[in-house]
Amino acid sequence: MLIFPVVSTLLLAVHLTAATTWSPAKFAAVSLAKGTCNFLPGGNGTIIELFTAAGPSNPTAFNTWTVLSGLDITDAAPNTDIAAIAYTSAVTGTVAVRLVYQATNGSILTAYHSEVPGEPDWVLDPVVIATVPLGTPLSAFESSVDGGLPQTVAIQYIDENGWLTQRFTTTDGINGVWSVPVTITT
Repeated sequence: MLIFPVVSTLLLAVHLTAATTWSPAKFAAVSLAKGTCNFLPGGNGTIIELFTAAGPSNPTAFNTWTVLSGLDITDAAPNTDIAAIAYTSAVTGTVAVRLVYQATNGSILTAYHSEVPGEPDWVLDPVVIATVPLGTPLSAFESSVDGGLPQTVAIQYIDENGWLTQRFTTTDGINGVWSVPVTITT
């Protein structure tokens, strides 16, 4: 009976040691009509966009990912969470993507991508969603009523007081018109 507490303590010590030295990569993935994109930290404040054309007719393509260029983020915090949402644009009918990350100064920022020919590949939205302690969890989702338009794109985060908070936009395009912060309560 004396062995169990010793083994448990040893396992706990190993777990705690591993937790203090291991830092999981935070990333997001979105599905597009022509494939899948993954976004992950690239070091030195960058976020990398990986793409695969895998799908039901080409599942082995999941073994091949290509680094895409055009995502010009250079101020991502080293421990940033990354969120992304892909949706059909209410304005153009093409796929749009919003990427959410936290900058080194604590600002939550977004980048916007549209598949409209002639538009820039990625554009940074000038709106600061919030400024919160570094490392806050982030999420993004799209919602519409009965599949109708316009879509609502929401970004959720934990504010400086520990509350789940969100901002949303029904404006599609490079510069979203974002709501005031809304604290989510029951």
